[in-house]
Amino acid sequence: MNWKEFLRPTKEKIFIFLAIFIISFFISPESRLCNPTAYGFPLKFFQFDECFDVSPCIETAEPGPHIVCESIGFNNPEGVFAFIIDILFWYLVSCFIVSGYKKSNKKKVKS
Repeated sequence: MNWKEFLRPTKEKIFIFLAIFIISFFISPESRLCNPTAYGFPLKFFQFDECFDVSPCIETAEPGPHIVCESIGFNNPEGVFAFIIDILFWYLVSCFIVSGYKKSNKKKVKS
């Protein structure tokens, strides 16, 4: 199998890619007190609008909550870059899955 054949989109690769990509979007969202909720795996690329209290994260003389609201999503360049890297990563994973499946089927047929 050459690289062109390995990377060529097929129905199986696209289906597996979409399934894995959608599932990976919701895997272990970071939801910490000092971070907004970020989604995407392996790189976090999408952040929802969220307000959070940063009081435990900063030292200040003023008592009370310090609320910060962010609306990042795909608006920042890092999020778009991470989204592209995630797409490439999961497409390569789907290529390896389909390639491995086809090789295992060829071995079964020869046996």
